[in-house]
Amino acid sequence: MDVNEFRDEIIKTMKLKKTEKFSTENGNKHVVKYYEIAFQSSKHADLIKNNLRKDASLAKSDGPVMIPPGIDDPPQCEIDEQLLRIDIEFSGLNFEGRFDTATGYQNDLENERFIKGFEIVTGEFVSNPVYNLLTGSVLETVKSGAEGNTDATSYDRVVSKNAQVCTKSGWKTYFISNQKEVYWAHDQRATDTNSGNVYTDYQQYFPSVYHPIHWIQNTWFEDEETLLEIAYERYRRGEGVGYDKIEDEYYKSIWNLTPGYNY
Repeated sequence: MDVNEFRDEIIKTMKLKKTEKFSTENGNKHVVKYYEIAFQSSKHADLIKNNLRKDASLAKSDGPVMIPPGIDDPPQCEIDEQLLRIDIEFSGLNFEGRFDTATGYQNDLENERFIKGFEIVTGEFVSNPVYNLLTGSVLETVKSGAEGNTDATSYDRVVSKNAQVCTKSGWKTYFISNQKEVYWAHDQRATDTNSGNVYTDYQQYFPSVYHPIHWIQNTWFEDEETLLEIAYERYRRGEGVGYDKIEDEYYKSIWNLTPGYNY
């Protein structure tokens, strides 16, 4: 499917109407955004409106949809040619493992950076100075002249944007665009040179407070209008769900950056 054949030919304007939030049994969180749209004056838009009106008429004449046993009942809806939605699904965090360590005194850690490799391209990206990432009693102990020891571990999750059209069978996903996000945690230790006391601190730089340090994004993930236009076009053609392709990967050099990613 060539998106350029119909992009900007279907939706003229779109306005966020309401937002719903819920969690599923597998622990995934959902944020559902309902958009009220106005159609362009175009052939593509007219064909889609005709399909929606036919489905609305069939839904009224057929009555409630019977779902076969063993099949999940899709979220029901009343067909409205001006209403679409994007169901944003957030998976749980998956532990990847330790990827770097740093040891040294204040001057050493001011010049040391954590390093992590990219996933789809060759190369690495680095953090801000490790000393700037020390916290709590460990930071104070290193300031006083102690040696610090730190481990960096990573966690990932997948965020899926499911572009959905209301059909006579309920809300149906026609296009999915994903973003894989990498977060991290910082395990820190330092021993006071005078007392021998060992100090530790553990910081988690997780969503939704912190921005990911690394993320791999599909082509249309940030363009919700195009996601909805693709969903409408697949609906018009009678096609099943389609999947976006990987576009690029990105990173931040500030690893304690707030706020979190804006969806």
